[in-house]
Amino acid sequence: MPHVFFISYAREDQSPFLDTFLGDLVESVRIKAATSLEETAFRDQSSIPLGGEWPSELVHALQGCRVFVPILTRGYFKREPCGREWAFFRNRQDAARPTGATRAPLVIPVLWGALRDVQRSAPRDVLDLDLDGGDFGKEYLELGMDTFMRQRRFEDQRQIVIAGLARRIQDLAEGTHSLPPLAPAPSWRDVKPLFPTPPPPPQGAGLGGGAMAGGAIQPGVQSSEVFRAPGGPRYVQFVIVAASADDFAAAARIGPPGGLARSPAFYGSDPLEWTPYRPDVCRPAGVMAVEVAASRDFYPTASATATLTDEQLIAQLKALEERNAIAVLLVDTWTLRIERYQRLMQRFDQSSFFNTAVVVVLNDKDGETVASQATLDSMVKATFFRRSHGDARTFTAVRSAEQFKSELAGALDGARRRLMEYAAVQREVGFSPRPTL
Repeated sequence: MPHVFFISYAREDQSPFLDTFLGDLVESVRIKAATSLEETAFRDQSSIPLGGEWPSELVHALQGCRVFVPILTRGYFKREPCGREWAFFRNRQDAARPTGATRAPLVIPVLWGALRDVQRSAPRDVLDLDLDGGDFGKEYLELGMDTFMRQRRFEDQRQIVIAGLARRIQDLAEGTHSLPPLAPAPSWRDVKPLFPTPPPPPQGAGLGGGAMAGGAIQPGVQSSEVFRAPGGPRYVQFVIVAASADDFAAAARIGPPGGLARSPAFYGSDPLEWTPYRPDVCRPAGVMAVEVAASRDFYPTASATATLTDEQLIAQLKALEERNAIAVLLVDTWTLRIERYQRLMQRFDQSSFFNTAVVVVLNDKDGETVASQATLDSMVKATFFRRSHGDARTFTAVRSAEQFKSELAGALDGARRRLMEYAAVQREVGFSPRPTL
């Protein structure tokens, strides 16, 4: 028997107050819908193992549930498993709707945090949903259900919200909307998460795909075209040197058996989706880098080398150097085992750009990386022979998310100092025209 509703929440938000709320909500729906406790709601309390598949009970629940109930907090939209659960249910909605029709309104969000906090991280189409519950009151929007559960003075409001949510869940579950299961059931890797994703580049201001929008730095995305941006040492371009999951699959097919075997859990369909520190940090490396740069008052963008030739990469870095802008290459160590990427980086290593820094990224919590450490280290040294024996300020290897942030901040500050020193020297050695008689 399918569940009446599916509860989607970030594990980090779990607390006794959330447990009490969900218990009360499930019980209220159970009574109204006259179902057993097992049939009323599904709440997953396990974690998907790195590179693993959906647990069978989770797939069964997502395939059969009639209503999807996400518990919204700022942290919820940073969790990829939450984004995949919602995407799975949305895929069912899209598969069931007639051409040109809107999705069946079977998502009932719960504001666990304040609406203003959720708005800072929620995708636009989430904000278009009915977040106020219709008549739950101004305090529900301003404080969220978490505050209602923690403070006794909100007892009446708490009961109103729980009863109202339960009634809406029952009404939708028993309504005319029908969502058949997806056939066949998709795998974990096949479901593209709705979030977290890098925000789209804004149009305007001529920042070459990245700009300040609404007070926040937005990462841009480029592929083969030469980067164009205003000059100066406050502008930084992150160049992502990472393969896609398909690149690794193709390389494994043509390479020696097991020679290029790599878990796809860290990669996506696009190199910009490379997420090296899963499961601890489920944010792409480019997004992490942009956040570090923005926190230190840089204007950052991110691009990928997926379609760049040697000449195009060199031209892009030269264009940045001419503008006194910074370039930081974020290099996935495993990607260097793919011949095309290794050649690209070897060509880069032969060039000299005073505005560039290289950050080689490893994950010392990843079993595959630990087991292949010696091979990977040798690959890095062979690829970046000049850089690895040169200035440590322009070449570094990081092995954790914490080190990624600290070393990247140091690399950015060092690059900015070099550019400012270079600009000062250029002014001092400028020649005056010869006097004429």
